[in-house]
Amino acid sequence: MFENTIIIANDIIAFVLEMVALYLWGRWAYSMVDNRLLSWFAVIIVVIIFIFIWGLYFSPKAPQKLPLVTYYILKYIVLTLPSVQLKKSNSLIMVLIIVLVAVNLLVQWQLGRGNWNF
Repeated sequence: MFENTIIIANDIIAFVLEMVALYLWGRWAYSMVDNRLLSWFAVIIVVIIFIFIWGLYFSPKAPQKLPLVTYYILKYIVLTLPSVQLKKSNSLIMVLIIVLVAVNLLVQWQLGRGNWNF
């Protein structure tokens, strides 16, 4: 019972962190281009790339299974790298994201939920 509660809570936190990373990747892409129309095009391209990589390697039914250490390292990088853009504007949120992702991945690892096998 208690382990199921932890699994559900951790899965919800993981989903929220994934959505935050997706938003931050899009925000980064938008800020890279001066032209408003091209900025939105950049957002669409970056979001599509994020979804493709996520679906290929990190989703529960991913067709490509990575070695476990590689899986966790790459997932950590993909989820935390876009938060670096918050360094100047909101460093507390940046640190919070970095720590939450680390804790979330550690709990996933402890529960044996990395590189899911359904």
